[in-house]
Amino acid sequence: MSSFFTGTKSLPFNSAQPLTLFIDINSCFATVEQQYNPSLRGKPLAIAAYTGSTGTIVAASIEAKKLGIKTGMHVNEAQKIFPKIIVLEPDPPKYRTVHKKLKGLLYEITPKIKPLSIDEFSIDIERTPAQQKGAVATALQIKSDIKAKVGDWITVSIGIAPNIFLAKTASNLKKPDGLQTIDSTNYLQVFSKLSLTDLCGIKSGNASRLAAQGIFTVLDFYHADISLLRKAFGSIGGYYWHLKLHGWDVEKITGGEKFNAYNSNEVKKSFGNSYAIPGNVGKKEDLAPILYKLVEKTATRLRQEGYKAKSFSINILYRDGTRWKCHKNIEKYINLSGEIYRIMYKLLLKAPEQKPVRILAETCFRVAKTDKQQLGLFDGVKSDKEEILSKAMDSVNKKFGDFTLKPAKLLKAKSAAPDRIGFGKT
Repeated sequence: MSSFFTGTKSLPFNSAQPLTLFIDINSCFATVEQQYNPSLRGKPLAIAAYTGSTGTIVAASIEAKKLGIKTGMHVNEAQKIFPKIIVLEPDPPKYRTVHKKLKGLLYEITPKIKPLSIDEFSIDIERTPAQQKGAVATALQIKSDIKAKVGDWITVSIGIAPNIFLAKTASNLKKPDGLQTIDSTNYLQVFSKLSLTDLCGIKSGNASRLAAQGIFTVLDFYHADISLLRKAFGSIGGYYWHLKLHGWDVEKITGGEKFNAYNSNEVKKSFGNSYAIPGNVGKKEDLAPILYKLVEKTATRLRQEGYKAKSFSINILYRDGTRWKCHKNIEKYINLSGEIYRIMYKLLLKAPEQKPVRILAETCFRVAKTDKQQLGLFDGVKSDKEEILSKAMDSVNKKFGDFTLKPAKLLKAKSAAPDRIGFGKT
């Protein structure tokens, strides 16, 4: 294998025509609420996990952001900044509707679409009519089409670059409603104005790793020798950073399917859900129905996307700031709600404390693709009854809405763990 593929060959900045566009809906949840309810437009608005004083804000409107209200704040912190701020709980069906409309609009431009989260898409316009039109003109068309076909209040910031990483970086340069390009003519100028933590994937931990190797700025990062980057990240990851910063697509250089941004068969690492619990809930018998609802949502997604899992974990954040977690591996792959819940519940019983819980999270990982064939209601004579019942429930709920048909255990959960959209999810 040549040094080109083993991570030792340095590359210049990619001088090809930038044909990757990154589309980011500005203040997505809040903006969509304002789109649906015009009386909210122009007003500071926060979307929080729940509207109580300790609810965590998951999205702030453009107007709220201008006041200094940020994602991650508690509602009471936002109210100290602006007492009259409007606080709503998330309404995922609205956000998914906008997501689907935007996805359909983008498919009219190119089939190479990568939904990266509920509010982010990347598209590649190489070898499409849009390439002849040009990336900037295509971006302007997308903005115009969104106003006409998705919502007149919705704005997006669009970044253009030779790869997804730099296109996302470009989309963050100007918000809201921005349109910026990073290419071979301006990359050094752009990098000179950024800090390391402005780069997606570089938080304080990675910044410290880089600092230990004498890398303190984005320009230092860009010019760093590959061997130095490999020391900083302790793996081939250093070479991937070199490629991304130089405008190259990792999968095109390495040929690795793992990094194929437009591979629809890309294997997800995990599925899971979490819930920020209001009040002082700590007894395991009170947590059990909440856990079951979280598991039911996760298992449904596993089945819908054709996956099974063989490793399972529970993570608890208590209100006093302490954490507890536990996991279990099994031999076979499963995706049935009852089977997964029995494992998760046994893990929950191992928790040493019964004190108020702030966040309860469950995760299924070590996942693999399975046969996605759907059985009819009466086609499963030789199949496990639980599997047939799960598929029947999935079919009904897909048609009429989540939890239209549900296990009796969920009656105890009531309004606990409502539908939510996690970061990086759709």
